[in-house]
Amino acid sequence: KVFAGIVFQGDDFSGYFILQPYIPPNVISTFIFALFTLIFSALFSAKLYIFLLAITLNSGCVRYLRYHSTLSETSICVIAFILTCNLHFVSAYLNFMTGVAFVLHAIVTIRQHDWETNIFALAASFVIAYLCHFFAIFTFGFYFLIYYLYEKRYLDLTRFALSIVPTFILFAHYLTNKTLPFDNRIPSDLPLWAVLTWSPL
Repeated sequence: KVFAGIVFQGDDFSGYFILQPYIPPNVISTFIFALFTLIFSALFSAKLYIFLLAITLNSGCVRYLRYHSTLSETSICVIAFILTCNLHFVSAYLNFMTGVAFVLHAIVTIRQHDWETNIFALAASFVIAYLCHFFAIFTFGFYFLIYYLYEKRYLDLTRFALSIVPTFILFAHYLTNKTLPFDNRIPSDLPLWAVLTWSPL
């Protein structure tokens, strides 16, 4: 709600919140909520996000299992349901689960369209995974690293390594600019879970 107010409505909340000039990791749910609250109430936006996340996560599990296994449709559906209703989803770790859902879809889509050597597709996937959660970056990177090594496509590892450079740049920019210079009393390692940070009155 605060993010939407500042970004889309021009409300600075009397200077209580400020918009920092960097893009931190784990921010995807904040941005999506902000978009939803432009149309719906905050409570309905939360319910809508969780509903869409459940569908995306379940369909991602189904697509991944269909592509990588020879299980029956019934088995795939049962396993996908169990994987969807996991502890992290029930605990509402939204960025984490959004990252898992995205990686499942991204892996299958890239493999189906033979985009394994498309540096732009890989780079875009890494950036989106960065916005979701670091686990998503690790999972996506580890999968394709094993894939290239298993297929002995060693030259493609160069493109793969280059595709993560934009994500490193975003993270480096975040690390070098995440301090809060307006008040020395606030520790510089204050957790920044979203684009918005606290500012003293």
